[in-house]
Amino acid sequence: MMDMESQLKNPAREYRSVPFWSWNDELEPKELVWQIRQMKEKGIGGFFMHARGGLKTPYMSEKWMECVRVCVEEAKKCGMDPWLYDEEGWPSGFAGGEVTKLGDGYHTRWMELYQCAPSDIGRELSILGIYAPDGRYLYDYREEETVYVVCEKANPYYVDVLNPDVIRKFLEVTHEKYKKEFAAELGTVIPGFFTDEPQFSKLKIPYSYLLPEEFKKENGYELKEHLPALFLDLPGCGQYRYDFWKVVSRMFTEGFCKTVYSWCEENHCRLTGHLMREDSLLMQMQATAGVMPSYEYMHVPGIDWLRRRISSPLTPKQAGSAAAQLGRKFVLSEMFAMAGWDCSPEELKWIAEWQYVNGVNRMCQHLEAYSIRGIRKRDFPPSLFYQQPWWEEYGDFNEYFARLGLLLTSGQVEVELLLLHPMHSGWMLYDGQEEGEIVSFGQRFEDLSQRLADCHIDHHYGDETLIARHGKVKGDRFYIGKCGYRAVVIPDMRCMDQPTVELLLQFAQNKGHIYQMGDFPEYTSPKAQEPLLKLGDLARPVGIRELKKDIDRLADFPVSITENGREIPNIHYQLRKTDTGRILYVVNLDTVMERNARFRLSGSWEITEYAPLDNSRYPVDTDEEQPGQTSFCIRMAARESKVFFIRELKADPKAAGREAKARDSDRTIILNPGGSWKIRHADLNALTLDRCRYRIDGKEWRDEIYTIQLMDILLQEKRPVQAELLFSFRMDMAPEETREFYLAAEIADRLNARINGIEVALCERGWWRDKGFRTYDIRPYIRKGDNEIILKIDFRQPQNVYEVLFGENVLETEKNKLTLETEIESIYLLGDFGVKNRNGFSYSWRKELSCDPEFSIVKMPTSVYGDDFTSQGFCFFSGKMVISQDLILHEYDDSLGVKIQSLKGRRILYRFQKPNAAVAKLIINGKPVKKFLWQPYECDITDYLKFGENEIVWELYSSNRNLLGPHHHVDGELYAVWPADFTGEPSPFKADQRNVWSDDYHFVKFGL
Repeated sequence: MMDMESQLKNPAREYRSVPFWSWNDELEPKELVWQIRQMKEKGIGGFFMHARGGLKTPYMSEKWMECVRVCVEEAKKCGMDPWLYDEEGWPSGFAGGEVTKLGDGYHTRWMELYQCAPSDIGRELSILGIYAPDGRYLYDYREEETVYVVCEKANPYYVDVLNPDVIRKFLEVTHEKYKKEFAAELGTVIPGFFTDEPQFSKLKIPYSYLLPEEFKKENGYELKEHLPALFLDLPGCGQYRYDFWKVVSRMFTEGFCKTVYSWCEENHCRLTGHLMREDSLLMQMQATAGVMPSYEYMHVPGIDWLRRRISSPLTPKQAGSAAAQLGRKFVLSEMFAMAGWDCSPEELKWIAEWQYVNGVNRMCQHLEAYSIRGIRKRDFPPSLFYQQPWWEEYGDFNEYFARLGLLLTSGQVEVELLLLHPMHSGWMLYDGQEEGEIVSFGQRFEDLSQRLADCHIDHHYGDETLIARHGKVKGDRFYIGKCGYRAVVIPDMRCMDQPTVELLLQFAQNKGHIYQMGDFPEYTSPKAQEPLLKLGDLARPVGIRELKKDIDRLADFPVSITENGREIPNIHYQLRKTDTGRILYVVNLDTVMERNARFRLSGSWEITEYAPLDNSRYPVDTDEEQPGQTSFCIRMAARESKVFFIRELKADPKAAGREAKARDSDRTIILNPGGSWKIRHADLNALTLDRCRYRIDGKEWRDEIYTIQLMDILLQEKRPVQAELLFSFRMDMAPEETREFYLAAEIADRLNARINGIEVALCERGWWRDKGFRTYDIRPYIRKGDNEIILKIDFRQPQNVYEVLFGENVLETEKNKLTLETEIESIYLLGDFGVKNRNGFSYSWRKELSCDPEFSIVKMPTSVYGDDFTSQGFCFFSGKMVISQDLILHEYDDSLGVKIQSLKGRRILYRFQKPNAAVAKLIINGKPVKKFLWQPYECDITDYLKFGENEIVWELYSSNRNLLGPHHHVDGELYAVWPADFTGEPSPFKADQRNVWSDDYHFVKFGL
């Protein structure tokens, strides 16, 4: 086996990212191969072949299999992992409709409660039971004034995941087909399958035809006896809810996850993916009744993390804890969906590292889009693929996380504390609503986990189902699987399972440490009631500070991270023990605060800082504040992370310390040039035309509307029509003053248009941003002043589009795989010009600026200044800009305030604020200095300067945000971007029913 140093130079593919590759258009083998090679070039280790909305190649067809074959062969040549995705869209299980069409017994089911008079009970209801107001089951209800009725309902668009026979049918029509096609490759070249968001009836109380029998078998009484207790706070409801959800949890875990996992085991391949709604106790009750038990049945447990944000440790730590306990090497996260087109590499890193410090160690980027034409650009953006202006710099991002993944799978994680997970208490509290006690109860658990992490008490969660299956006490350690803990914290709990009670008592008898941090549970099984009371006497109530002292005494390697004597919140860590020492990974999750962090470690150690971005190492200056303790101080910028290698001390630490101190004592000059910058180069500028007049079938012209709204108008026709779109724009310059002027459109290769009254058949000249964005030279047809472009489009859709969009009770299973034949989209003007707004801009939060629709095309600017180039002629710019400035360095420089006849013993730092650019590259006097993807924003430029004139050059890469939007949401720049946010329609997944449309345009700053 290679040593760590050799592996870090070029990490193996198993540590590299494996993104969702969204197959969302007509698939062409040559294009698939080209895209794979693009991924390989950027350091990506594999891909999930993910059928998604917009797909025009029939799913699981002969051509589909041919395309998979091409990708498997190319991945083999490139040394990449071609994973299969097990569904057409999501959630997994319905096989694109092949399973659901088999009939009623395969359909997802749930229960609903009604209160009514007996005479109002409808015959059409499928009744499970009728009940008195106090919840009693009624055999004769005719004498009652009002009754409760519990009935079961079904939806034909998704499957009963509680029934393993249904899931075996799913395997038969999906996995077995792949096995037949790729028998030799499955489990060798093809690692396995990704399963996505399996769930019982989301946000409902689930039901299955198998449930009554399974419930009685496990609990000894009939399911129907107390059904209203699932919905109402009736006497004894907690006990019944516990019994009910325990059965549902087992049926879900075994029905879906174990069934699929077992198939993969039998066929020597791996299962990964994630479950639905992992983010809180309430959300888990709404889809799975608890995610942690299912991780036992994943070879690579996984999670999903949406939006541009972080949260409590809950979601990643659930998977990270179970993986460590079950001996799973990797934890995968599907991340970055909905983060928006302007999410920078620094923000992506921040989102990822919050997960990595909590147990994730392999990245699945959501997503890389085969195409972003049409609705695909709005598919929970961004697409982190070749469509990004900064794609050519993306390789560094992937190398960083490949190295980090390697480090965070090395050795064993060192965690001394187990925090019991109160999921089963959630069973007792959930009543099918999205509010109530379960919300505050779950939040208290998340807050406790956050406070522990903020105080640098690393911990794992103990799921009671996993404890029952894998828990044991050995000496003074409490084990779940492979992880042994010196201490256990009982948080706020309503109940505790019998196996947990018995193991904790044994742990206490063996001198284990048990702490109480919340209300002690009152409920357990009758046999464990007395032991639970005894356990209550043994559990020691503590606060965070007291617990920190105890854990530091118990731990083999306590970690303290302080500033001014106090533990620093929001700096979290992971500690791993390897054959050669320890790896300490530390992340400052704060988005604003820089910290001067003092680290204290027990023992005498040699500390080396490791930089994953460039695979470099630096000795760390340490001191000995107390005998037997190693201490060092490190500045950590906001969102910055550090990796430290901790080894046994082999040399005199004072020697390394003296060298480091000498560097620190150098006279440092801080440089930050401002003022104006010359534009040396700018990629083609753009003007997005997203408004048009229109007419249908040659009738009268209608007033100007936004093109995205026209799409809905044409769909409402529910028939084929001919649409004419009239786009207008203003030129405040002559066409002759440009060298290039193109129209880019997301339609056919040949475009029929009428430009300023001239009928033209335009031939495409290539592509821009995406291969579906075809470009056409229109410079000969434009003029100074007002211009018009009329496009004729034959608009038609297959019948199933109307059925999905306008049918009743259609689930997301159908909407997630919807493919439109004709799409009405904005068009783009490209060229060497500027774009100004005639009435100016206003500024708001999140780098946002906004303006009215009065744009005009002007001469390309020759210079820019400040942190906002957007308003200086680049409103819709998407690309790379190169700017320069001359710096005169005199022998005596007043601006620097020091005589610099010689730079000996002096260092000049270039320090600046975070640029409003995705990536920034600094070049001085023709020599590359540094590429900036994230903090810290400074570098030593001493060796690049000379006396006299110096040329400072910046290469700045924008995002696609200002080109693609959303431009018209009243909240401006969004950190959670749904497809609906582009249209103004209320999202079905947001508790926000406002009309969010704004006719104003909302951009973000691009600049230095």
